[in-house]
Amino acid sequence: MWGYPVQRNKKLARMSGSRGSCLLRDTVRRLGCGNAGAPALAIWRGAQNALAFPIMAERKGLDAFEGCALPAALETMGERWSFMILRACFSGIVYFEDFQSALGIARNILSNRLGKLVAKGILTREPVANDKRRVAYRLTAKGKALVPVMIALRQWGERWEDVPPARRLLADNRDLQPVRQICLQSADGRLLDYDDLCWIEAEDASSDEPGCASAPGHAIGLAR
Repeated sequence: MWGYPVQRNKKLARMSGSRGSCLLRDTVRRLGCGNAGAPALAIWRGAQNALAFPIMAERKGLDAFEGCALPAALETMGERWSFMILRACFSGIVYFEDFQSALGIARNILSNRLGKLVAKGILTREPVANDKRRVAYRLTAKGKALVPVMIALRQWGERWEDVPPARRLLADNRDLQPVRQICLQSADGRLLDYDDLCWIEAEDASSDEPGCASAPGHAIGLAR
């Protein structure tokens, strides 16, 4: 938004004292950049203006997340109905009408979400052998791999949100005992809490003494 080169904005520079620059001056004032009488164009001067240094530092920190798969995962599953459909699939629901009945979801939204989950490889869409007018939606291996994510979210909600106790518990089908809490573990099996974690550089992961790139709660790549 602020990245226009100065040389391309000579006309705007001539307007800096005109009525046309009032919005820019007001924007600068609200952002706390200089005084109200300063030329509004100062905000475009890239690395030489007051906004640039914190922005550049923040950008440097964000660059440390390059290659993180979380945005891609959220693009696929990052909204309520996708997980509700996943829960329904895990509970054995496969037909469109049954999804709609169980979830109370509008047909157009359900159709959109099912199509997206099929396109992303989370579900398959298969014709029913004895009824060609119907199709069945089933979890793929990729979809089944999301079950621990769904259970972790459910367990988090049971702990931190004001919800009634669940009528059904997820259990091991051999021992019929409820599953344990989803948790983080170290490479040697120790349970880890938030304060036990840090970021390391990927290329250092296999070294004998990798160093923490950032302590918990501190931005990666930013000076502390």
